[in-house]
Amino acid sequence: MFLSDISLHGLVVSGALVISPLDDRLWRPASYLLRLGDTFRQFNSAPVVDLLNPATVESNLQSAYRADEIILPPNSFMLGITLESISIPDDHIGFITGMSHLGRIGIAVHCTASLISPGFGSAQPTALTLELRNWNLAPVRLYAGMPICHVMLSSLSGKSGRNYDTSFGFYSGVAIPSHSKYHDEFGGYLNSLAILTRREFE
Repeated sequence: MFLSDISLHGLVVSGALVISPLDDRLWRPASYLLRLGDTFRQFNSAPVVDLLNPATVESNLQSAYRADEIILPPNSFMLGITLESISIPDDHIGFITGMSHLGRIGIAVHCTASLISPGFGSAQPTALTLELRNWNLAPVRLYAGMPICHVMLSSLSGKSGRNYDTSFGFYSGVAIPSHSKYHDEFGGYLNSLAILTRREFE
């Protein structure tokens, strides 16, 4: 069950849900609008990005930089971050979704990563990394501080047994758009499979 604005606001007042800084003008009927922060990362070209080789993942991203505005070229992709830091309760799951206003000009804010796990930001409220994609045929200018996406919460059947920050926490406390930590979470798992053995003989 997705929460209404009244229920979301109640969680904020109780301290169970943290959205900081909060602006009461950004409440919507069943969501809160998060704003675009001022830190971005662009991608380098590379022969191949290999998820089993974390060095190729890290070198694929340029250093983070700050800007009051960016121009997102046609068919391009970069990482941004939310202005707000958030913390999700253990008995709720969060989702981000794009805004219709921006979708109508071809701007997407996430590729597939819309889910915010229970307990995310519980150790330290954390900004969300945004996957900014421009599907428009024209460049689009985006401004730091502009509303960029909705955050919604759904209640779980009970408290999660795996708090994100204490059980995983790969992106906890991150203050800049972070490169993929896929290898950190699944490198050992893949090592136990035949995938790596097969690759040695390719």
